[in-house]
Amino acid sequence: IRLENEESNEKMVKLAILFASIASVAAFAPSKVGRASTLVNLEPITNEGGNFPETFGKPFDPLGLTTSLDERGLRWFQAAEIKHGRIAMMANLGWLAAVSGFHFGGDLSSSAGLSFSDVAGGSSP
Repeated sequence: IRLENEESNEKMVKLAILFASIASVAAFAPSKVGRASTLVNLEPITNEGGNFPETFGKPFDPLGLTTSLDERGLRWFQAAEIKHGRIAMMANLGWLAAVSGFHFGGDLSSSAGLSFSDVAGGSSP
């Protein structure tokens, strides 16, 4: 905004600086409102076998695949599910890295003369 005379412009700049400094000082003023607790409940989960309230106290098994399993077999499937979930999360991170343009240096295949940077990251997973 340009005003008619130079003196008005100077006053406008001074007022803008004053209001900006008041706003920045108010941001660091202590709060007078009571603060909510940020403590996290870190108690271990005691619901063994997936007996959570969302499944009405029963293990989530809509196809009945675990009815013929003993305790050892059930633990094996639970460990496999955790492992595959972690692999899927790492694959998702790898896909995001490739799409964003990150490529490893070096050769993917020295006999074919193919390097990592030759393989472009696509937009589909």
